[in-house]
Amino acid sequence: MAGIAAQGAGNKGFTNCTKLCTIWQEVRKMDYIVPISEARGMLPELIKKISSAGKRLIITKNGRAEAVMMSPEELETLEIMADQKLLRSILRAEEDIRNGQLYSHKDVFKNV
Repeated sequence: MAGIAAQGAGNKGFTNCTKLCTIWQEVRKMDYIVPISEARGMLPELIKKISSAGKRLIITKNGRAEAVMMSPEELETLEIMADQKLLRSILRAEEDIRNGQLYSHKDVFKNV
């Protein structure tokens, strides 16, 4: 990450690089960062924190991020956001609901 910060440091104004670094720093403030040596003995407690606080756990090894733990709900959200077709489908469905375009179970499963 230091390499990315250094690249943007010489430029005036906000570059894509400094924006990325700023976002990354904010994300890191919100997440738990724990060395693997500590995580081993605290796993049940860390899992409880992740599920109750909705935060991610970044596990480090020798000072570098090696793994990330997150709640199943957050993983599902990330997967949906990564799948543009599914995301568009969900947004269309929500719009249909707002517009009152609803179908009965009979209508939905009639042609299945």
